[in-house]
Amino acid sequence: MRQTAHFLLMFLFAVVSSTASAKSIDQKTINQWIQQLGSGDFEVREDAMARLRNAGSAAIEALSKATTHSDLEIARRAEKIITKSVEKAMKTNKAQGYQVLGQVARMKNRKLSKWALGRLGQDADRDVKAARQQLQKLVASKDKRLAAKAQSLLRPPIEVLKERMLVLRTAMRGALQQGGRNQEYQKLYQEYRKVSREYRDRLRQQRTKTAPRKGVIRINRLQIQKR
Repeated sequence: MRQTAHFLLMFLFAVVSSTASAKSIDQKTINQWIQQLGSGDFEVREDAMARLRNAGSAAIEALSKATTHSDLEIARRAEKIITKSVEKAMKTNKAQGYQVLGQVARMKNRKLSKWALGRLGQDADRDVKAARQQLQKLVASKDKRLAAKAQSLLRPPIEVLKERMLVLRTAMRGALQQGGRNQEYQKLYQEYRKVSREYRDRLRQQRTKTAPRKGVIRINRLQIQKR
């Protein structure tokens, strides 16, 4: 029993020590690891990547600057670390993951910013509260381009549009029974057309994102035939 208790204490001490050391990482150390991403030694580069991934959100700001580094190897690895850090955070702690996505969306690196906004927009469409909260914060950004893009993504979720269409159909039937195609019916009909158009457009966008590109498939088939 004493040996078991001793091992448990040692294990807890190690966990606390590692957590404390992770929190106490300063920016100077992070910047050193970033410089090591461009090292000529493969093992040094891989070790630096692992350390920066483990640093989590503490390293995001420095990594965002590194994505525009003159050394293309450092810039490429910095981008990879950021995307991997987001994926890891989304698996372990989604609330933190969405916060990191919000940080990435604010980056000057347009490629990563667009990627993060796309992820937030997809989840906002599924009515994920944390994603919509991050987009609402981005709407208040001083960057007008970013604020406008975030605002465009804060549209009603697809399921909400579908439910609204059903409500409008029921109301239109009721208006027809009471007074035919009167002013109230015309008002409901115009709103139904607007909502249904947005619903169809959103479905089309989703299918475009997931469907294979036919042009590419056709070219590949021609290449296979030539061979």
